[in-house]
Amino acid sequence: MSSSRPVFRSRWLPYVLVAPQLIITLIFFIWPAGEALWYSLQSVDPFGLSSQFVGLDNFVALFHDPYYLDSFWTTIKFSALVTVSGLLISLFFAALVDYVVRGSRFIKR
Repeated sequence: MSSSRPVFRSRWLPYVLVAPQLIITLIFFIWPAGEALWYSLQSVDPFGLSSQFVGLDNFVALFHDPYYLDSFWTTIKFSALVTVSGLLISLFFAALVDYVVRGSRFIKR
């Protein structure tokens, strides 16, 4: 009986095959996300010459801003509306495609 587990000649071959994708993921996704998180915890001057660590003060100010909260809830409502309407329209068209028309066998001949 053969096993369904792949067998590699070299023990290191799977790591060599996975390494390029891990490096690309690290460079283009994980590193920028880490930098964005680090910069969000700082207060930077308009020209980017100096910065000061402020911790979560940026987020506290953001969530206490009434304009941000209004735009956040508007985005949530819009996203829900688009999702529900897209789903309903898709289901409607799927039902139309699935509908059997009387006499369709006669027309096809």
